[in-house]
Amino acid sequence: MAKELISVIVPVYGAEAYLNKCVNSIINQTYENLEIILVDDGSKDRSGAMCDEFAARDDRIRVIHKENGGLMSAWMAGVEISTGAYLCFVDSDDWIENEMISDMASYIRGKGEIICSNCLFEHDNGKLDPIYHGAAPGEYTGETLDKEIKKRILGNENRIITMSRCMKLTSRELITDNMGYCDKRIRMGEDMNIMLPAILDATRIYVMKDACYYHYYYNDESMAHGYDAGLNDNIEYLMDAVRKVFADKYDGPDAEELIEKENLFLFMFQIKNELKNSAPDTTGRILKLLSDYNIKARVMKTPLVVKNKVNHLLYLLMRHPGRFMAFVVETGFRFR
Repeated sequence: MAKELISVIVPVYGAEAYLNKCVNSIINQTYENLEIILVDDGSKDRSGAMCDEFAARDDRIRVIHKENGGLMSAWMAGVEISTGAYLCFVDSDDWIENEMISDMASYIRGKGEIICSNCLFEHDNGKLDPIYHGAAPGEYTGETLDKEIKKRILGNENRIITMSRCMKLTSRELITDNMGYCDKRIRMGEDMNIMLPAILDATRIYVMKDACYYHYYYNDESMAHGYDAGLNDNIEYLMDAVRKVFADKYDGPDAEELIEKENLFLFMFQIKNELKNSAPDTTGRILKLLSDYNIKARVMKTPLVVKNKVNHLLYLLMRHPGRFMAFVVETGFRFR
């Protein structure tokens, strides 16, 4: 097993209720050669003090206290002081199983690689949903990496490789060399800023079988899952970042097609977002959105493969925009 130093970076904000479980799950890893970096992003609860208490008990832990700048700025600050050959990210309301890093490290072979485990979504009601990468388990290098991963990295209903920076071991240089693509204005899908260029630069990707070691806390009542008034702007920023990455790193004649497919899938989020808006005339707002973005013409030019039942209904609306279809979608969303 490789014994390289691995830096585990934990952005922390308002995580007092979860931090003990999160940090203890890292401290108790069977892989011990860790540098654990806790980044207190201007927390107003006891999270910052708790970080210092952890550091006093374990000399592998380093703490940064900074002004609040958001999730992306927090993990970037952790990367800047990290020294490990591989980076692993854990968000402060999540936790990892004891063998996660050791098992991922057993697949380390050299620079330029990403080792991918899988995760479980933990709901408030105790339900567990396993989340897997779309790519089959195994090693991807050379032509196979290019054909099976890189040429399919965007425009799919289910990600070939998830864009989360968590549940992975990533070679240090894949992160540090690509931080210039990170746009701190992006709040939804912000991990794509760093993982898309990292994946396109990778020379080896290993997808583990099963290995649902990362436990992602999915707060069903969180405001993050409610209406977001800034989502449309967020998606514009995100797609600008995607275009910059593809212009620099994607080698293929289908670049614009993949980008457009990605944009259309993200448009489904925009419709779902409007369905969560409590303001009157939801149907009218959705129809205006469809018209403003010229969606019907775009989906006819660039068809999508859609299998999820909810997405299939949204896709029908995008292909056949009209008040009746919008009403059907709205009614279905309210009573699902």
